[in-house]
Amino acid sequence: MVEVETVRQRLFKAGLPDAFLQACLSVTDSLAQLDEDSGRFLTLSYFIDSRRNHDVSSVLAALTYLSSIEPRLLSSHAYLEDNGGIQPLEDDDLVDLVKHGSLVHPVSGEVVPDAAKRVHLFYRLHGSKE
Repeated sequence: MVEVETVRQRLFKAGLPDAFLQACLSVTDSLAQLDEDSGRFLTLSYFIDSRRNHDVSSVLAALTYLSSIEPRLLSSHAYLEDNGGIQPLEDDDLVDLVKHGSLVHPVSGEVVPDAAKRVHLFYRLHGSKE
């Protein structure tokens, strides 16, 4: 797993606007407390609930940034809420949903009704096993 301190140093050197920097540091600090097992499935709600001093858009922007810079601290993924359970989605499934507004169920092959309401993002500590 990537060292959190390495990412923090990168954030300070990046010249980010202060409010955005603080949101990134807040998310990074919450990740520093997690072990590999706890970091396998981190929902947006986890970050929103633990970062009460930042608004949703700031936390989402920080998560997007932290999922894209090197060294990578997080990887982003999506899942389908499916009859009380979850069905992990491939990146291509999410792209199809965004581009075409529809999603084919990865197991049944049928079009998922109201897919946009049933697909959710989650994050994984980079380097954590699925």
